Amino acid sequence: METITFPESVRGSIGRYAFYNCESLTSITIPDGVTVIGEYTFYDCENLASITIPKSVTSIGERAFAFCNKLTTVIIPNSVVNIGSAVFDCYNASIYCEAESLPEGWEVDWNPNNCPVVWNAGTNLRLFNVKVTANNSEYGNVRGGGAVVKGFTTKITASTAKGYHFTSWSDGNTDNPRTLTVTSDTVITALFEAHTVVVDAAVPATYTETGLTEGSHCSVCGKVIVEQKIIPMLDNTAITETAANAVNIYAYGNKIVVENATEEIRVYNAMGALVGCVGKDAPGRISTGTTTITINTSGVYIVKVGGVAKRVMVD
Repeated sequence: METITFPESVRGSIGRYAFYNCESLTSITIPDGVTVIGEYTFYDCENLASITIPKSVTSIGERAFAFCNKLTTVIIPNSVVNIGSAVFDCYNASIYCEAESLPEGWEVDWNPNNCPVVWNAGTNLRLFNVKVTANNSEYGNVRGGGAVVKGFTTKITASTAKGYHFTSWSDGNTDNPRTLTVTSDTVITALFEAHTVVVDAAVPATYTETGLTEGSHCSVCGKVIVEQKIIPMLDNTAITETAANAVNIYAYGNKIVVENATEEIRVYNAMGALVGCVGKDAPGRISTGTTTITINTSGVYIVKVGGVAKRVMVD
């Protein structure tokens, strides 16, 4: 039993405990002619989300709607002059009262959890249903909506699943979360789509600059999917700034000069790329003399001779 609509012939009262702990009940419409809702009538109907109280009702008994925590909106007409203790002992309801202020016949603890109350909300209030859906439940989920008083607002929110992003609501609005003013029964859908993944290329570290690992982001919403992490500069601790006694390395203008080298000479740029190599038997090499290497681009270079290395600046 999910929905109950009483026949119009029902008059008088709905008895105490009539629907006590009826877990499957989701909505109920009480007809004109009912004057009393008894004590504990809908107590702990945990899935009850919609209730219509007609203007014929004058009294609501103690804890009649206690623990109906799916109730989001309740309208109490001006005809209700008596309300018992803890009638709305629930947590999620917004209560709209036609009365201008607390009537004398209402118990002071009728709303023990201080659910929001709008006094003097108007007469002939009407409830509309706002149904909020997702275009695909695997892409994301939605919150908000339910029964809302005409002319009032409800907050709706779309939350994405991993790998997807929110694009808009079905009416084209892109606010999220969104405050919706309700004027009629409404069905609104959150539109989600998969990320459009763009790879952010890795940047290698050098002896003078840090690098970045490969990452990625969505080109549509800008969300970072894989964060790029900083790669430290290449370790210079292995570079010996003072050459061995027999080897002298230095720069002169656009030339690198190596004196007294007996091992192969290798020259690397700041990116770590090999840009020059002179072997033991290379033409022009004097095994115990001086080797000169011309460099066409200024910058920092690493010169290695056997196990000896040194940084030099070429103009």
